[in-house]
Amino acid sequence: MFKLNNASQIFFSDEVLLVEGKTELRVLPNIYTKIHKRPFHLKKLSLVSADSKTSLLPIQKVLGALGIPSRILTDLDFIGNCKDWDLIDDSNAHYFEEFRSLVERNKDLPDLNICQDHVKDCSSLRQIGAKKFKTLAQLPEAKPILKNIHNSLKVKGIYIWCTGDIEAVYGFNSKREQEWRRFNTALINNESIEELVSDYEHLRDAIEWIS
Repeated sequence: MFKLNNASQIFFSDEVLLVEGKTELRVLPNIYTKIHKRPFHLKKLSLVSADSKTSLLPIQKVLGALGIPSRILTDLDFIGNCKDWDLIDDSNAHYFEEFRSLVERNKDLPDLNICQDHVKDCSSLRQIGAKKFKTLAQLPEAKPILKNIHNSLKVKGIYIWCTGDIEAVYGFNSKREQEWRRFNTALINNESIEELVSDYEHLRDAIEWIS
């Protein structure tokens, strides 16, 4: 976290936004600039990649101990670990239980094939892979439940991508530099962002939350 590039941002920013991977680092600043029509760096918000979802909360605790405010932007499978990370409480426990029950009912779908041991309680959900969370997000009955979980975590300073990950929201086919460069070039060339991304409303909501 405190390697030179990150440290130079963290200690000269008003807040840190912790993200899971590199896609956010490559495209979020340009997205923010495009939507708000002002440079991202004026926000004084540093973007730091944790490289994995399991590092997000530990890093946030370190930053908090240093008096540095931070928030988290992460993929949908983050919710599988919420029980172990004490992010489930009386205000949202029923939403997580609704989701666990939904997963259990659909565990035998061909695209899921989830083991019974992975749905026995909310803590067990952490064993479900990220791709299966993306499949679950497409189930019609899952969407309102995930939205409720999403909203409950937002008030805790955590924003999850309801459709799975940032690539699903943007409609990216890969997590490669070539794809990021293509997207950023299109933005710079004044192409409509609404036409470039798959889920503009979700994207805009994330940018507004960042703001």
